[in-house]
Amino acid sequence: MGFKLLIFDLDGTAVPNKPDGLPSEAVIGAVEKAKKFVEVSVATGRAITMARPILKKFNLTSPCIISGGTQIINPQTEETLWEKRLSKHQVERIIQVCFPYHYEILFAEETNGSSAKEKNVVGSERIVYIMNVEEGDDHKMLRELDELDEVAAYGVKSWTKGCTDIHATHKQATKKYAMKTLLEMIGVDKEAVLCVGDSTNDLPLFETSGFKVAMGNASEEIKQLADYIAPSVEEDGMVEVINKLIVSKR
Repeated sequence: MGFKLLIFDLDGTAVPNKPDGLPSEAVIGAVEKAKKFVEVSVATGRAITMARPILKKFNLTSPCIISGGTQIINPQTEETLWEKRLSKHQVERIIQVCFPYHYEILFAEETNGSSAKEKNVVGSERIVYIMNVEEGDDHKMLRELDELDEVAAYGVKSWTKGCTDIHATHKQATKKYAMKTLLEMIGVDKEAVLCVGDSTNDLPLFETSGFKVAMGNASEEIKQLADYIAPSVEEDGMVEVINKLIVSKR
């Protein structure tokens, strides 16, 4: 397996699934080793405001996918290298779907949100986050969002136990489309990509990678599609992935 790119999710994959989650020293050390052999990147649902502390810990130089696949950045300078945004009309339609519910809504780089009844749409946005959606409501909202033109919506395990966060983006701004663009940028073929994920919003990432790894804490849907299942994030599963699938092969 001649991998040229390692790309991994953050929450539930490289860091514990919590707002202040940071990678362990063991994971940081393993990523540092991987950088000697392959390009290393991340693909996260987090916007730069929430991803920044983690990216600094890893000190990556290869372009990274953030905001659910809506943006590719230079992780050193935070310069936007590519992006695909929802139109103002699409954002308004997403807010209309959310209107009957009480859930907090955030746009890409906001850290404080408001409910749909209070949300002010002023223009295009990269991503709409619908936070802490309760079981039952998540399925209803995802079905309604999927009916909107050129909108993609994924449920992601929330930092609040028992809840789901929903990420809504342009249909051509999932991790799948961002990955295709990233591979063109760095000149790597799909077959040479090793990806690691844990949640349904990593499914598009799996579609564009040659070798797919699911964390031990991953959803069953992700595990069924994986070529390899690593230990959980709590067990620093990324360390095994890097040592077994990259370092030991060199």
